[in-house]
Amino acid sequence: MINRIIEEKAIKILFQPIVTVKSNKIMIVEALSRGIETDGVSLISPYILFNEAMRANKLKALDEICIKNALKDFEFVKNKIDNVLLSININMQTIIDNKRNNWFHTLVKEAGIDPKRIIIEILEDSEIDINILEKFVNYNKQKGYLIAIDDIGSGYSGLMRMSVLKPDIIKIDRSLITDISYKKSNQEIVRSLIELGHRLGILVTSEGIETLEDAMKLMEIGVDLQQGYYYSRPKSDIEKLTSKAFERIKIVSISYKKYLSRRINIQKELKTQRTEKVKQLCNQLENCDSEKINQELVKIIKNDAQIELLYVLNNEGIMITDTINRDGDGIQYSHYIFKPARKGEDFSLKNYFIKLNSHKDIYISSPYISTATGVECVTVSKRFTNNEGDLCILCVDLMSSNDVCKLG
Repeated sequence: MINRIIEEKAIKILFQPIVTVKSNKIMIVEALSRGIETDGVSLISPYILFNEAMRANKLKALDEICIKNALKDFEFVKNKIDNVLLSININMQTIIDNKRNNWFHTLVKEAGIDPKRIIIEILEDSEIDINILEKFVNYNKQKGYLIAIDDIGSGYSGLMRMSVLKPDIIKIDRSLITDISYKKSNQEIVRSLIELGHRLGILVTSEGIETLEDAMKLMEIGVDLQQGYYYSRPKSDIEKLTSKAFERIKIVSISYKKYLSRRINIQKELKTQRTEKVKQLCNQLENCDSEKINQELVKIIKNDAQIELLYVLNNEGIMITDTINRDGDGIQYSHYIFKPARKGEDFSLKNYFIKLNSHKDIYISSPYISTATGVECVTVSKRFTNNEGDLCILCVDLMSSNDVCKLG
């Protein structure tokens, strides 16, 4: 099969759009190769195609045919989509087998395409030779090509390759992207990869997007570029590809604007509610002397189902009460690491104490995992003066589940 395909150059190129919703634009098309069966119509999956080539030691020959066909077909695409770039996948083994660093540039020159329109997308390889790859990348960067690294987050070498190769684009692996709208851990991992990429001056692409909700969540997290079946399956028909992609970009844009509006309103309402709640509690505590504050905190928490924990600090950040929780001493903890603080502990390095020391009247933290309970909460803190004239700080841990605004 592989000998026939190479001899006949029986490779069909499909393109998949990589979009930026914020700019309402198809920025890149990725060239994806399929083998053509003997009937001239049916296509062979890339998994079978490239595995057979690897097994027959024909990967270099196959890759070069795929690259040449992609460059040839891109001539038509770039006249249909303004300023679009072409992303071409290259296997690490092909880079090693070619030995010379200029082999890819030679193919592009023969096709008459400006290197600045081309992204070289290097596929993950567990047996990577970073020195050979670094030389190839540096040579082609000097010629004007952009460099992308594929499948970040799926293997062991991704961060090392980012550090050494300094790519222009990274693509986060689909295993982290699929169903990200309801996978909290994946959201935080992807958010961290995006922040790392941006600090290094790298654009971040998410591949494998299949739903509106995932597209919107990735907008919220801050990804730069999006790719996946939701925007378009790989196609050779560029008219259909662009029509589908722009239709979906519009849907994501409209839906995300509505979501942002709802989220902002929810956050404003929650901030007002939390601020008023803590102000009222401080008013209650102003009538207490230091001996009775603990008793008053117990009464407060029994009458308010939204409060997880209560405690009071003095003006130096030292706890002058115990941590008061709804279940008293019978609270069950998931692990020994989660334990409430005790009277006398020092909270002077806590973010909310430092903020209040900067003359802030009231401080509301971002959601975080409480070291007292192991659940996600927000801390609202405010100064008050007890009836003995001592300056104190009330800290209220509230459940953060109400912070969630549903996508879609």
